[in-house]
Amino acid sequence: MNDLATKLDQEPEQHLTKTRIKLSVIFLMSLAPFVLAYIVFFVKPEWIPTGTTNQGELLLPPIQASEVGIDHKALFEGDRWMLLIPAGSECHQGCVDALYYTRQVKTALGKEADRIERIVVSDATNISSKFQTLLQQEHKHARLVFNSGVAISALVEPLLGREPDGAYILLMDPNGNIMMFYTLDKAGKLMLKDVKHLLKASNIG
Repeated sequence: MNDLATKLDQEPEQHLTKTRIKLSVIFLMSLAPFVLAYIVFFVKPEWIPTGTTNQGELLLPPIQASEVGIDHKALFEGDRWMLLIPAGSECHQGCVDALYYTRQVKTALGKEADRIERIVVSDATNISSKFQTLLQQEHKHARLVFNSGVAISALVEPLLGREPDGAYILLMDPNGNIMMFYTLDKAGKLMLKDVKHLLKASNIG
């Protein structure tokens, strides 16, 4: 009788222990993706595969908009993805080409075009009259901002591991993370492919 009573007392306790183990396993499994993501992006970014389908180069860690003096929340109502065209006081041929490519990408997005904007970021204190005319006549919807922070090239170079060769375009997400770098040879249909993919996958902007 005592043995039966002992067995009956142990069964609820054993059941409770098994339940706790199951719940602990489920909880740990739910945490695993977040732990892995943290390790990959913040501890071991070199683990990220380089053979991705991205046409641009990923900037890790992303450059913050505030580092180059951009108040991205004040530029537009609502969240936007932004294509940044670095420039100086003049818009040389590479700059002209970058403006053209970004305009073509925005146009090609069709009904999704309102989710992305074009920003000319000048490291100068002002731009030439020729540059102003170009923006007014051919790119009137591109927004001009003056960089009050660190020169963009100085921030991009250590992340790329090299000095940018010629003109380039940067992609910034709606949270102000400048996270993709495009040389002009990737700035047409290839950049459009990336942008379409990001807009489709993103629930912001």
